[in-house]
Parts: sequence; structure tokens; C-alpha cells
Amino acid sequence: MKPSLCLALALGLSWAGYAKELQQLNNGIRVTPIKVAPAKMVDGQVVFGEWQNYSEPVAGCFGAEHWDGFDPDSTGFPEDEDGCGLGSARWFFGPSYCNGAATNDMNDATAGAQSTFTNFSWYWYCGGSGSEQCIIAVFTGEDFTTGCGGFGGFYSGVGYDFGSIGCNPGGYYYTNVDLTGSGLFHQMPNDGDGVYQVIYLTTGNAPATCAQPMLWGNGAGRPGTSGEEQWDDDNPRDSAYQAEECYSYAYGLCPDPLGASQSFGDGTDNCGGGCDAVITKVKARVKDGRCTVKVKGTDPTPGDTFTVTNNRTGESKSVTANDRNKWKTKFKNAGCNGGTVTACDQTEPYVCNCQLAETGACLLCEDDSGIACLDVATEAECLSLGGEFQGNGTLCPSGHPGPDADVCTGAGKECFFTDATGCVITCEGRCRAESGSCCFGFGFDATCECLSP
Repeated sequence: MKPSLCLALALGLSWAGYAKELQQLNNGIRVTPIKVAPAKMVDGQVVFGEWQNYSEPVAGCFGAEHWDGFDPDSTGFPEDEDGCGLGSARWFFGPSYCNGAATNDMNDATAGAQSTFTNFSWYWYCGGSGSEQCIIAVFTGEDFTTGCGGFGGFYSGVGYDFGSIGCNPGGYYYTNVDLTGSGLFHQMPNDGDGVYQVIYLTTGNAPATCAQPMLWGNGAGRPGTSGEEQWDDDNPRDSAYQAEECYSYAYGLCPDPLGASQSFGDGTDNCGGGCDAVITKVKARVKDGRCTVKVKGTDPTPGDTFTVTNNRTGESKSVTANDRNKWKTKFKNAGCNGGTVTACDQTEPYVCNCQLAETGACLLCEDDSGIACLDVATEAECLSLGGEFQGNGTLCPSGHPGPDADVCTGAGKECFFTDATGCVITCEGRCRAESGSCCFGFGFDATCECLSP
């Protein structure tokens, strides 16, 4: 740790030849994530689970706060409850300062709580102009050792995808996210003392070009406290922490100490007025290799409108309960091999066995269970499922090409059940033979269709 970084009243810090100077910035710009997903750290890299569409929280409805280093008013807008004289202005190190990840301690939080509401703010510089996809991962954990001794014990976190947002906008971005109904939450430390971490990413989960957290802190009238140390991935910015990247944020300002602006609390499920629809039936049907999912349910209040989401595809439907307290909706092209649907805080699975039907202009991928996925919407969707994209009609569902194809007989001829690239596929037993070999086949136990050259 560099001694010069610990001077409590210093506003200027030397960093790789750049003056790391604290500045104030007003003009908070509210943004809302497009999608959210579970997140975890694997070998030092952020890995996201299944993304789902995000719906806006219930306006003005907030539950209990568990730890607050953000300071929102009743609408979620940043305020100055501590009397610092800054209004909604926040501290940062100037537009072009870049910090890939910030890690700080969180103390005196509500022990063991599961937070379904969070607020945070950041500056999005990118390259100084244009726009860039903004993905932010937030984690909480159990351990933070003072004296720059390290941190760890992280729980699964949450990823927030804000889509493409403007770079260097002249104000800072902030968000108020209610995770109610998503199945996601931020776990507070078991004893109330632990760590939180925020990581800035962009397209392909690559590090953001240039971003930084806005800075605020705890106050006497708000829950939680924090120490003076924060780890910043800025010297160098390489998705890893070096010993020199532990800094003191005790600047003697207001609030003091500063830290990455963040808060955790309860969402609408714990403050009333939340969604209370119930899923009673989920039915999946496959036809021509495509999956359709029908969802039915009840709601105690006729006329209630809420969102039902297919978490496999990200498609959401606005649904209203009828005068008999019932509702229903349908998802076409719901994705092969199954997925889940969510209404309010209930999530239910469905299974579609799309192991084949016909050839055609379909995108193909092989998921991690080795089953051919027909009718994925995009290559990105295939990869998001942990699959290996194989293009259009070039998939080997059994994982390898070779001469060991089953032999089918039909119309007096034999045909080896392989696709056009020679991929081995098990034959079900029927063969429409018009030539000496099968041209295409999708999935295990699919029908062997022999086509003319």
C-alpha cells in the first residue's frame, strides 16, 4: 500500500502519471436494466446464468433497508440526508478515470437478510463519446480484512444488463432495482459484517472500456457503516487486484469515509402492494420441432395486470386477470430442451423435447447435456445456454463424426443415418430411401429421411 494514498485530507492522488482528483458531479440520470441474471465468480471471471427480462419496480414502494451507502429519497433519487450540502451531487475522480472493479467492506448490515432491492450509481466514460453496452455485476460476501488484508467468501451475485447507454453523458447514472419475482437477491453477511463488490463489463462480458463508481458513504440516520479502505482495479486495470490497489477513502469530507455508492434493502414483496398472481398449470407442446408453452393461473384481484416471463427466451407478456380471477398466456418458439416461466414470485419449469423433426433453415447448437437444440433464435442464445454453436445444419449431436452410423432399411434400400457432414446419429428404424445415404438428421432417435442428391 502506497503511504501517499493514506493522507486523510489529500484530494489529489498520483496514479500512473494521472492526477486522481476528487470532484463533485451533479445531474443524476436514472436508468433501468433491460435484463438481470444470476452471477458467480469462476477462476476470477464473472459467469452469468440465465438472463431474464426486468420489469420496473412498484413506484414509491420500498421495504426495510439493510445497508445504505447510497442515500436515496422516497423515489430512489440520490439525496443528502446527512446534511453535507451537496444535494444529489456525488463524488468521483473525474470523467476519464477508469476503475474496472471496486470492493469495499459493509458493516452493521441486517445479519443474514436476503436483499431484493438495490441502488447504485456510476460514471460511464467508455472512450469519451458514443455509446457502449453496460453490464454491471454486484456481489456480496462474508469476509473483509482491514489493513488491506484481503477479502472473500462471496455469495452468488446478480448481473444487471442496461443495454447500450451513452458515454460521458455529463452526469452520472444511477439505478433502483427491485428483484421481486425474479428469484434473485443479494445475501447479507451472516453476522452483518462483510464485503460488497461491483464490476463493470461490456459486450461479451469483456471489461468495460472505462467506468468508475460514484462515491458516497454511510450516515448516522441510515443503516450500516463502512471502514476507510477500498480496493480499486485501476493500477493496472487488469481484472485483478494488486497490493498497491488498496486505498484509504478517509478524505475528511462529507460523508466520511467515502466508498462505492451502493445500498441493499427489501423489495415490493416485503412492503405490500406486490404481485400476487399464482401459476396453476404449465403445458409445453412440440410441433415441427418448435416448442409452444401455455401458462395458466389465478389472481385474487380481478383486473390485476402483471408480467409473465419465459426465462429461457427472455420474452415477457403483460397479463390481466379476468372477472373470474383467472388468466392465461402463451409463448411460441419457447426454446428447445425446456426452461422456466415466472409470474410474480413464482417460477415453474417446462420441458420441450425438440429432438427433431424436419430439416430447414434453422440455427443449431448443442447444449451442455449433448442434446441438439433446434430453433434457437440467435447464435448468442446458443452460447448463453452453454452450447457450442454449429451453424446451420452442421451439428453432430453425438459429439463426433464417424463411420459408426446406424443402418436403416426402407423401400428396399439401406441408408446410413448421418447428416450431410457425416455426423453419427442413432436411427429410429424408419427410412424413406430415395438414394443410398441419409442427407440430414437432427437429434437422437430421429427419423432417417433419405433425400435425393
